[in-house]
Amino acid sequence: ESASSSGFGLDLSQLHLNQLAISYKDAAGQPIDSLTATHFDIVRSGAKVKIDGGFNWSGLALTLNGETDSLEELFSSWGAKPNKFAVNLNLGVNKQTAQVQGTILFTPDNNPVLDLNINAAALDLQAMAASMSQQAQSNVHAKQVTSNRVFSAQALPFNTLPVWQGQLNGSVGALVMPNGMKLESFKGVITATANDALVLQPLSFKIGSGQVVADGRLDGVHTARPELQARATAAGFDFGHVMAQLGKGNLVSGGPTQAAFNVKTQGGSPAALAANANGALQFSVGAATVNNSIMSLGGDFLLALANAVNPLRKSNDTSELTCLVAYLPVNNGLVKINQSVGMRTQDLDLTLDGQVNLGTEALNINFQPKERSGLTTGVSAAGLVQVTGTLANPRMGINKTGVVKQATSVGLAIVTGGISLAAQNAAGVVTRSSPCDNVLHPWHVVAGGLSGTP
Repeated sequence: ESASSSGFGLDLSQLHLNQLAISYKDAAGQPIDSLTATHFDIVRSGAKVKIDGGFNWSGLALTLNGETDSLEELFSSWGAKPNKFAVNLNLGVNKQTAQVQGTILFTPDNNPVLDLNINAAALDLQAMAASMSQQAQSNVHAKQVTSNRVFSAQALPFNTLPVWQGQLNGSVGALVMPNGMKLESFKGVITATANDALVLQPLSFKIGSGQVVADGRLDGVHTARPELQARATAAGFDFGHVMAQLGKGNLVSGGPTQAAFNVKTQGGSPAALAANANGALQFSVGAATVNNSIMSLGGDFLLALANAVNPLRKSNDTSELTCLVAYLPVNNGLVKINQSVGMRTQDLDLTLDGQVNLGTEALNINFQPKERSGLTTGVSAAGLVQVTGTLANPRMGINKTGVVKQATSVGLAIVTGGISLAAQNAAGVVTRSSPCDNVLHPWHVVAGGLSGTP
């Protein structure tokens, strides 16, 4: 009635829009994003409505076509009676299409209940990011807050998530992540419950010949301190294959890999979630040929640390990795490393000992290397190389306790601004026959009993 009395009405049985532009601005009135509809058509076809639209979002081409139930009936019954609204739409993103099928139940005074299936043969998130305008990408980066911490104290936007119930089933044949990683046979189910929880169960995908299985839940989504639980297991894949997908295939060849974790935590920010974390992470990498330049990916600090722990690495282009294992339990944000990280190459046995406080981000890790070349000077390198500082600003130094114990009887060469161990291979550095022995725990335990764990 108000529409007719004002002389204005919107006919949802037939609508045509052409060259519609929407601009988003910040508080200062500066444009931060834009959406342009080159065309958007709605035409009634019997009891259904056909939709066809073309859009451009900050340089990213989008299309939308398909059919839904009557929009007129949906709006006329809004707030008065239940309406089960069916959709069958194709969403095109950068010339790739995802099909959205299912129903949305709208009931007065209740949250919408979704039952939707989203399927795509392929989605390339890396190409999508490249297609977005430079302005849009700079806006994303501008929202990031710089800090001297790895885990930000900025609140996560959980409470901005829409309130709904029901289930979303997703399936993508080949999903390319922004970093170039290709996930195949990607499948997941998200359920929203009436008690403000989001449940992911299950999630699965393949990386090459490997399989990843995961699940999780977020309770109290719209509260100040949501509770997060997650667990995952990955097995059967090759570390060299993963590096090749990331464009670094020249750095690693081989390396059969297995990994698992489980975590329970609570908090409204990454910093709070890290500080309250309980659980464990474990991984194992088998025989591989590793280009010694791989440490340069971690910047100057990791490169200097690698040279300090194993000065012989500079005399070879590659290292033959026999094994690399780690078991990292975390209790209220404290990760204790009790000789539970080990590595063996043709030149070196290496064991780590110490702890990482995820709450304060403080580091206290001793590197215990033992040279395997046969050179012996009577110096045990155990505990001489130490990393302190924080996750964001690590420092390399000397474990003075270890130095004092040995300096009275053995000369120690320390050169350059860092540390270079001139001799190792003394008995007692690693009492096990291999630094990788007796480190790993049962995989199903580390994965929190997740079904499908080897």
